[in-house]
Amino acid sequence: LIDALPSNITLDDEEKINYVFDKYNLLSKEEKQLVTNYDVLLKKNEKLQELKKSNLRMHLVQEVIDLIDALPDVITLDDEDSINVALNKYAVLADEEKEFVTNYNELLDKQAEYDQLLQESIHKYNAQIVVDLIDALPSNITLDDEEAINNAFEKYNKLEEDAKKYVINY
Repeated sequence: LIDALPSNITLDDEEKINYVFDKYNLLSKEEKQLVTNYDVLLKKNEKLQELKKSNLRMHLVQEVIDLIDALPDVITLDDEDSINVALNKYAVLADEEKEFVTNYNELLDKQAEYDQLLQESIHKYNAQIVVDLIDALPSNITLDDEEAINNAFEKYNKLEEDAKKYVINY
């Protein structure tokens, strides 16, 4: 039976190898000693296990590829979790497996796009605080408004340059 196994083992041969193992295990101790090519069966089984492990790992690679492909063309702030899941799944791959993720640069582009949107959102939020402070100033300014004016100036001056462009009432 062992000699009947194919020389090049594939995943399709698992059933055949298991069948031969089952038959071997039914043999008595004396009969097992007569099997001179048991080491061949063990090597074929080892090859099968390597293929199964490799196949499993390639499924993980494909999962990362699919996660990246599933990211939308236009990224929004709602895509943070999807991007992070893809990044984390990629991170756990072995280095040689990462080479098979052919769309990894697309993931990096999506992450950069998300980071830019997040930064822009933060700038807009911070700028809106200044806009609201300026809008809260009375139309007829008096000396009593000096503290509120100074507060608005101080907050404006603390904004990053990219955020200042969103202060539309300065």
